[in-house]
Amino acid sequence: MKHPFPEEMNRVLTARLTRIHFAPKLNNKNNLLAEGIFPDSIFITGNTIIDALRYIATQPVNYNLGIDTSKRIILVTCHRRESFGKPMKELCIALRKLANEFKDIQILFPVHPNPNVSQVVYQELSQLKQILLVPPLDYNIFIAILKQSYLILTDSGGVQEKPPRWVNLFWC
Repeated sequence: MKHPFPEEMNRVLTARLTRIHFAPKLNNKNNLLAEGIFPDSIFITGNTIIDALRYIATQPVNYNLGIDTSKRIILVTCHRRESFGKPMKELCIALRKLANEFKDIQILFPVHPNPNVSQVVYQELSQLKQILLVPPLDYNIFIAILKQSYLILTDSGGVQEKPPRWVNLFWC
């Protein structure tokens, strides 16, 4: 494969084995057609993330993570390979500066279990009381917190699709 990430190989393999393809938009269908996918097996569905968000927004969610709701919540996610090493360390330094400078914020960081993420994050941030480091969250809890957040810092393509109407989003 010409692509450096295993996810691309998984996507291509899955596309070859799949009999029905659901494309969010016409340009996605065109991409599948360009890959040689049979046209009658492709259905344009719209963005299922929006449908999931609409459904989840109507569901009651109970959680207790120790978030100080009197403060502005900054939600942080970081897990991509491009963020490993120096970028991860720099993110932690920036979060430490934010926590020390702004006392009216609560930083919530669901930490990815990959050691390239977790070792750096826990080493750099675990002593700061304004930063809550938690395991990855269930989807419905994550969405509830996403809606409450003042700011989101992320390197996740999936996360950036979700909150445009709710909060300020910054790509790390």
